[in-house]
Amino acid sequence: MPQAYFLMASAKFLSGDRTGARADAQSALERQPNFMEAVSLLARSHAALGDHSLAVEAGKRALTLGAGS
Repeated sequence: MPQAYFLMASAKFLSGDRTGARADAQSALERQPNFMEAVSLLARSHAALGDHSLAVEAGKRALTLGAGS
């Protein structure tokens, strides 16, 4: 259930566990690849961890998915 992984990722991100947030966002996306909110959280997690090129890539993907909804 991708929503459960997304909710866990959100809670981890807000509590400061950026690595855990990234892992759970990725788990959500394995189950539902076009889950825009999870892609957006993945982008923020990458940015918070200093992975800027991955953050930009995920951010662009989130914008593309958001434009399609």
